[in-house]
Amino acid sequence: MVSQVNGRKITLNGKITDCSAEQPICDISVEAKDVPLDSTLASSLSDKESDFYSRLNMSGLADANIKIFTPRQDSGPASFVADVSLKEVSLRADDFPLVISDISARTIVTPDLIQIEDFTGRHNQDLVSLIGRIRLGDETQKPSYSLLVHAEQTELNDELISLLPQHLQKVISELQPEGKVNLTADLNKTDNNSFPDYKITVDCPGNSINFEPFAYPVKDITGRLTITKNAIAMEDITATAADDTLITSNVSTVKINGQITLTDDAFSGEQLAISSGDIIFAADNIRIKGKSLTMLKADTYYDPNRQSWMTKDLVADCYGGKLAGKFELKRSDEAGLEYLLQVGFDNIDLKQFLSDTNLEKQAPRNNYTSGKMSGLLSVAGRTGESLPDIGRCHLQITDMQVSTLSPLAKPLYALKLTEPKDFAFRQMLIDSYIKHDKLFLEQLDLSGKSLAFNGSGWIDLQSHDADLVLFARGRRIAAAEPSVLQSLTEGLGHGVVRIDITGNVYDPQVATTILPVVKEAAKILGTPRH
Repeated sequence: MVSQVNGRKITLNGKITDCSAEQPICDISVEAKDVPLDSTLASSLSDKESDFYSRLNMSGLADANIKIFTPRQDSGPASFVADVSLKEVSLRADDFPLVISDISARTIVTPDLIQIEDFTGRHNQDLVSLIGRIRLGDETQKPSYSLLVHAEQTELNDELISLLPQHLQKVISELQPEGKVNLTADLNKTDNNSFPDYKITVDCPGNSINFEPFAYPVKDITGRLTITKNAIAMEDITATAADDTLITSNVSTVKINGQITLTDDAFSGEQLAISSGDIIFAADNIRIKGKSLTMLKADTYYDPNRQSWMTKDLVADCYGGKLAGKFELKRSDEAGLEYLLQVGFDNIDLKQFLSDTNLEKQAPRNNYTSGKMSGLLSVAGRTGESLPDIGRCHLQITDMQVSTLSPLAKPLYALKLTEPKDFAFRQMLIDSYIKHDKLFLEQLDLSGKSLAFNGSGWIDLQSHDADLVLFARGRRIAAAEPSVLQSLTEGLGHGVVRIDITGNVYDPQVATTILPVVKEAAKILGTPRH
């Protein structure tokens, strides 16, 4: 029996026996060619099949070879097996927001099961493939499925991110990813109530992210990211800086390995809930706040009690010296993330350090202040802000030779000092603290071959304006408080000079006042009572 309408053709062959029995026996073959996937097809299906078909919102054509049969005599109603091939099909499932077009697929359909043998299609120009099975539900059981989806060179956009669990969408969106990925999703749902089990593997061939709180975009991201209900694993994730912060011709790379473990109800609240995480962070060359660190390593872990990421063994090379410390990053009660950085540094080459900053940007590369720098730094603030809220710094520089083009040389010129020995200092000590956008110098002490300075003041870290007061005396050991006798003897022959430094640190205004030795000594002793 053949039916042909508008290009489609349906052919039936077979027989029905025992027609007088309560359950006739069927053995029928149906061959269908170019059947439109439309509402007419939907109306020919059972309620359960029609509901599932309608949710797929398909259009296109299908070929089918269908076997209708009675399993055994008197064993129940007739059943069927359909071998269906889809051609030039597009779909947009109600619970799958991506439009898939140019679909070719082969499926095996039974009353309760759809077995997807081969499925290929395109989302925009990206290739998508699918295999797996879907078990149709009924009045008491929702549909369940086991599917493996693979997508090649898929564009990272809002449509793709919308496929993730809702609160994971927020985390990924904050990273502002760009580029293409190769994606594999293993999806399984077995009962009515459970959130589907999933394993999403993302292979990055070279993407970029721009996480606004850190303001350090990265590009050329490669490696593998594996996401499950219980964990997010990172395997050889590497990246390079995306802006012009590099100081060498070598490519600056960062590598991350590790895993973030999620709580059982990780997606039940507004934030992604973490129960434990371990990440190994390594960088051959990285810029942080305008400074270069090389061979940086940090073993980082998540502290669920403090709800923060912490590392206590951060180490790096820094301009010929070493740096070690600890770092903590946690979400604040207010919006954003808070950080705490505590580091110690030793034997840093001051000339290299200054040549990588605009502090002496007008100086030739062979005319920088030199010396060896050591100290301690502790700062706290919020990510996304250019400066820390509060901090403390202790700095020591030894064997310092002040550049003749340095802003630090201007007070020396004001004292009419021009000999090379006048620009040499055994050591410089600074005790300071940071509050909001100002650096307060509680004590600044220099010990030179021909004279010594000490004083205090502040520098605005935003505008670089300064207000410093220094006292120049004869030679003594830096950090040693001058006695009355020292104050008298140090100044014999040339007195004590007060130096007021104001204006921009790159081009400061310097004013000097000569103070009599006796007057300075009286100042140290205290103001006499009358």
